[in-house]
Amino acid sequence: DKKEILFGPFDATRDTHGNQASFRRGFDGWLYATHGFNNDSHVKGRDGHQVDLNSGNTYRMRVDGSRIEHHTHGQVNPFGLSWDAVGNLYSSDCHSAPTYQLLAGGHSLIPTMKLRLASPSALIDVSSLPELRGIRTEGDTIIIGAMVTHRELEFSKVPLLHEVAPLIGDPMVRNKGTIGGALAHADPSADYPAAILALNAKIKIQSSSGARVVTSDEFFQGMFTTALAPGEMLTEIHIPATVKGAAYEKFGHPASRYAIAGVAVVVHSDGSLRAAVTGAGDHAMRLTKLESEGVSSACKGLVSAADLMGDHFASAEYRAHLVDVMAGKALARAK
Repeated sequence: DKKEILFGPFDATRDTHGNQASFRRGFDGWLYATHGFNNDSHVKGRDGHQVDLNSGNTYRMRVDGSRIEHHTHGQVNPFGLSWDAVGNLYSSDCHSAPTYQLLAGGHSLIPTMKLRLASPSALIDVSSLPELRGIRTEGDTIIIGAMVTHRELEFSKVPLLHEVAPLIGDPMVRNKGTIGGALAHADPSADYPAAILALNAKIKIQSSSGARVVTSDEFFQGMFTTALAPGEMLTEIHIPATVKGAAYEKFGHPASRYAIAGVAVVVHSDGSLRAAVTGAGDHAMRLTKLESEGVSSACKGLVSAADLMGDHFASAEYRAHLVDVMAGKALARAK
């Protein structure tokens, strides 16, 4: 046999642990490998192109020695490579816990990543999972899959949500964005959270250890903060099928259309009233004063400016005034 060195030498002066391992032939004909831990390698192919590899890198090479290319970075010690059926390449990291982010429609996550406010190690696209799609009725409950788009809700008969959905973004956003993604993101100015609270919805959450259901009151916990724990995903939204009346009114920003103050009011089949506001505080919250006053409420002084946020769009005092106005309009249509 004849031995020919195609690439190298690779650095092994500091650590040999996992060095140049996990060789996998790709669907594209390239040979993929992991570089290992705590070494620096500077390697050229016959075409003269050089790669500079260090800890946490993966790379690919032509099996004839013609070229080598840097493939990924960001891990500490990548070990093991595996392809899935659609051509995605995965590796594990022996020295750090990777952060995976579920990707639904992407209209909240992708802008956040572009602003460098989120940097997940990997994205897992769940948009094609059939178990997360569809709207169905079971008894007196409407069950909405997390991957149901705003567009689908816009043309559905789901109480209140069919009214809220067309107020979100533009047609492109509504065709791709999902209710599950929007609720999990929990933007303080998003429209759905107020509607979900007013509807007294329940949220189904699943993980590898099982499923649990939380109330909408328990789900929203702060600015961009929910009851979702690491390793969990929102899978379904459960809302009552029997609603006597519902309405949503918002004062939106003229460019983004996000709510500066938006109020949802729902009169339930037992005559009880639930109301919630979004855009005015650090997260959507119930309007308990309006709920206690009921359908005869004058909608005055429903919230204190001290409990609201102020910014360059609107002061807390102005938002408190908007809450009263929007609540009056929503109540008049819902009762």
